[in-house]
Amino acid sequence: MSRSISLLLGLVLLAPAAHAQQKFLGKDTDAWRAQLKNGDAAGRRNAAFALGKLGGAALAAEPDMIALFRKEKDAKVRDALLYALGEMSRETQGSGEFEALCIGALKDGDPYVRRSAVYALGCMARKTEATRAALDDALGDKEPVVRQPAVWALIQFHDAALPSFHKALRDTDGHVKREAANALLQVRDGDKVHELLKDLL
Repeated sequence: MSRSISLLLGLVLLAPAAHAQQKFLGKDTDAWRAQLKNGDAAGRRNAAFALGKLGGAALAAEPDMIALFRKEKDAKVRDALLYALGEMSRETQGSGEFEALCIGALKDGDPYVRRSAVYALGCMARKTEATRAALDDALGDKEPVVRQPAVWALIQFHDAALPSFHKALRDTDGHVKREAANALLQVRDGDKVHELLKDLL
C-alpha cells in the first residue's frame, strides 16, 4: 500500500471522530450559542455547560459568554460560564479580556463563582504575573472551596509559587494544606522545597 493511500485511509478513519467533537448532545456551537440568550436561567446554564464540553471547538462563542457574564444576575449561570470558559481556554493562550474577567470575578459575592474563576485561571495555557498574583490573593479568600483550587492553579507556576505554598501550608483548612503539600512535589528545584519543610511538618 502506497504512503498516499495509507494517509488517505487514515484521514477517512479520523473524520467521524473529528466531526463528533463539533457537537454536544446533537447541537453545534451556533445552536448552543443561541441558547445563551434563553430567558430561563437553567437554559443559559445548560448552554454554558455544553459549550465548555465542546472545548476549543466553541471558541467563537467566547465573546458572547463574556458579554453575558458581565450582565448575568444568576450566580449559577455565572459559575457555569466561567467554568466553561476555562475548559475552552485549555487549548488556546486565552485572551487578555478573559484573564481580566476571571481576575475581576475573584471579588464576586458568590463563593462558587470565585471558585470557577480560580479554576479558569488555572486552565489558561498562558501564565502571566497578573494571574499568579491574583491566585495568591485568592489564598486569602474566606472560603476553603476557593483557596483549595487556588493552590492547584498555582502549581503550574512551579518555583515562582513557593511563597504561596508557604502561605497555604499554614492554612486553617486541612484540604488546603494537603493540596499545598502535594504541590511541593511539582517544584522543579528540590533544594527550595527544604525551606518549606518546617511549615510542612
